[in-house]
Amino acid sequence: MLRIDAGSHEVGRTRRRHYNEIMSLRNIDIASAMRRIADRLIEDAMKEGKFENLPGAGKPLELEPMPAEENARATWWAVRLLKKTGNSDLAVKLSKTPDVLR
Repeated sequence: MLRIDAGSHEVGRTRRRHYNEIMSLRNIDIASAMRRIADRLIEDAMKEGKFENLPGAGKPLELEPMPAEENARATWWAVRLLKKTGNSDLAVKLSKTPDVLR
């Protein structure tokens, strides 16, 4: 006859609690985990040669600093997209629009 005493039941409960604490997402730095995942995916893609022969390879990047203020950022993105799609006249007009009218 199998007999379970209160002590063995308590040990099982303690082990489950310990396991749940270890596996809990509360103790995980999500930002750090996401960076590690992204780094790993990029490294795998590099090993597979997925970044070779990309259009624009060897040419300088057109980097512009993004404004810190939220409304200015929205306008910055709009002007940037308009320039990239060949609508530079509209982009120039939008970039010269006073902040009050945006």
